[in-house]
Amino acid sequence: MKGRSQIRKESGEGMITTIEIRREPAFFLRDTARREWYINQKGRVLHIVYHQRGKKIRYALLRALLMPGGGPVLCSRALDERALGAPQFTFRGASLRGLEEAALAWGERHPGERLCLVDPDARFYFTAEKLFRRGLCLTVVTNMTHFYTRMAQQQKRLFPRQWTVTDRLENAPSCSLVLHPERISSALPTPARVFTLYPPTVRLPNPVCTHFLPPADEAVLSLKPPGVDLEGFLNLYEYAYPAR
Repeated sequence: MKGRSQIRKESGEGMITTIEIRREPAFFLRDTARREWYINQKGRVLHIVYHQRGKKIRYALLRALLMPGGGPVLCSRALDERALGAPQFTFRGASLRGLEEAALAWGERHPGERLCLVDPDARFYFTAEKLFRRGLCLTVVTNMTHFYTRMAQQQKRLFPRQWTVTDRLENAPSCSLVLHPERISSALPTPARVFTLYPPTVRLPNPVCTHFLPPADEAVLSLKPPGVDLEGFLNLYEYAYPAR
């Protein structure tokens, strides 16, 4: 079901809220706002369309349409959170799931080529396991070598593929792709392509990709209201429904 609805819900828990501000000609009388609902098996989205004709946003109109407990709100432009009565959703960096999907797609296009995952504190061990199970030649660069070595030995019993562990990137076998989920603050000892979640703080000669959208099927995409930024919506969806 998609479109406007007169159904009033008691709580906004378990749903996504988006606000679109549309600037209208000033000769109309006053600002107006309305609700639109986008609902299917993948989630619920409350979309508020605000038609601005005056100089200032009438926050009382927006507050009257927000649902209690609805979580952070994705807005088409910056709003005053205190006046709105709800936090705005902000996302920093790209999607980890998007990075993983991009790495898997790269592996399918480059069979047999090695990639390196830089994971100093083993925070992304689940990413390593996912890549390994899909048959990619993987080297993990980490300070947690004992943890990863034990994990590699356990996995090789089930999946006898190439997985190496080292504590320094310069000691790693030659690789074609470096996955560096955390922010890069120093030069890398390899000319390989780099996938990272954040723009590096230093200039790198490597080809660097930092833009990864979370994976989404048609059902999820159909929940996005017109006028809402796709990247922001998919990141908010991933935040609101992490297990879907």
